[in-house]
Amino acid sequence: MIVHSNHHSLHQALTAHRKDNLLVGFIPTMGHLHAGHIALVRHAQRSDTVRVVSIFVNPLQFGQNEDYARYPRTIETDCALLTQEGVEHLYAPSTNDLYPNIHHHTRINIPHIGAILCGRSRPNHFVGVATIIVKLLNIVRPETVFLGKKDYQQFILITQLVIDLCMDVKVVGVETVRESDGLALSSRNAYLSPSARRIAPVIYRTLVDTQKQLKAGERNFTLLCAQGTKQLQNADMTVDYYEIRNTNDLSEANSQSTEVIILVAVVLAQTRLIDNMIYRLT
Repeated sequence: MIVHSNHHSLHQALTAHRKDNLLVGFIPTMGHLHAGHIALVRHAQRSDTVRVVSIFVNPLQFGQNEDYARYPRTIETDCALLTQEGVEHLYAPSTNDLYPNIHHHTRINIPHIGAILCGRSRPNHFVGVATIIVKLLNIVRPETVFLGKKDYQQFILITQLVIDLCMDVKVVGVETVRESDGLALSSRNAYLSPSARRIAPVIYRTLVDTQKQLKAGERNFTLLCAQGTKQLQNADMTVDYYEIRNTNDLSEANSQSTEVIILVAVVLAQTRLIDNMIYRLT
């Protein structure tokens, strides 16, 4: 695996691969890799495809008093994992490589999708996500980008961004990878104390309970969300949101909805965790 600390080096390497008629599959990450990231890497594996993984903790998507400074950075372990998977290229740039002047630069905003759900409590988060993904896609210029569906709002936002900006790249969503007790894998799980880790699977169980009620025919989405919120609060979690929305565009679910997604964000012992579950109504 070749590690690139600047985009010029990566661009030269990928230009050479394209002369050999190879495709480029891209997996953007913030590092501290786990089995969920590795699932993306394996999903991208093809004989005609060169895989590029990026590791960059993007300062633009962290708000004041969030965890940018303490976000887990484990580059040596990450490199070992990616090497074991046979990844050809790792792009691990400095902040200066992507933001030569972080206070004066273009920013990308997706107004509707970026303002709901996580966007309500993290108002600049998705501006940071959209800005960095445009930069990375312009640098890597992949045929396909692979994203985890645990961050479903981010997946929908990037899908819309690619459509709106006429970017010639296919966005592939990969299903959430979970621990044996249902907790969705996340780099932030490392923050959880043993006692908080024992509580965390309540998130998954609450989603399952709501899905069971949908299967049973319950269509009062307001009631279901209130019940889910209460269940999480009873487990000593602070609930940012527990909502049921349409899967295709995250608009509010209604009687005409055919497929919905239950989305949740909580704070457990000062750690923000998100998850979701899709259910087809018809």
